[in-house]
Amino acid sequence: MVNTRRGDNNNDNVNDNTTNQRDLPPLPPLMDANQVMTILQGLVQAINQQPQVQQAPPQQPQSRLKTFLSTQPATFSQEIGPMEADDWLKTIESKLQIAQCTGREKVLCAPHQLIGPAQEWWIAYTIAHEDPQEITWADFRNSFHAHHVPAGEVKLKRKEQGPMSVREYLTKFT
Repeated sequence: MVNTRRGDNNNDNVNDNTTNQRDLPPLPPLMDANQVMTILQGLVQAINQQPQVQQAPPQQPQSRLKTFLSTQPATFSQEIGPMEADDWLKTIESKLQIAQCTGREKVLCAPHQLIGPAQEWWIAYTIAHEDPQEITWADFRNSFHAHHVPAGEVKLKRKEQGPMSVREYLTKFT
């Protein structure tokens, strides 16, 4: 049989491997920190110079005020009777719920429906507050109720109404 490979014995193969290793270029010297930083900065510049893929802009949160106003909430100026302000607040709360407003959004939307003396009260309230950005819905509701629905008048109205609830009155007299 004819040997077509280079080198007929194992000694030739060892010599070939040694020769191959001698033919390789020497390894580069280790780099110092400055050289590594220079290379990294070059890579960063090359990446930054590549055309950027246009990404869709982040979606803006849906305007809760627009949704709230689409429910046609009533405005409030001042109470005529002791329950008018309370009724307005309950109606506004239901419309805020329909608009799916968060606590902070409620504080921003509801005062939008205050006019006249009620609006002046709100402005004074926010100015007097230590941090108006931290007014919660509970703060608004409690302060509004305390200012516009006098507790004495509510008690008097309840006395006039007696022990029956509004639903019981409706059932009895209609």
